[in-house]
Amino acid sequence: GEFLTIQKDLSTSAEIIIAPGDIREYNEATECWICKKAFLKLSSEVS
Repeated sequence: GEFLTIQKDLSTSAEIIIAPGDIREYNEATECWICKKAFLKLSSEVS
């Protein structure tokens, strides 16, 4: 049903659209922009 449809949508890769000026802000982020809590550790995915 609906759950499988949502899972299928979420499993499809999509290109991230990010402005050049936002890359530095993304790389320097130390807290979640939604909940404002600090990240527990640096992610190896952030480069």
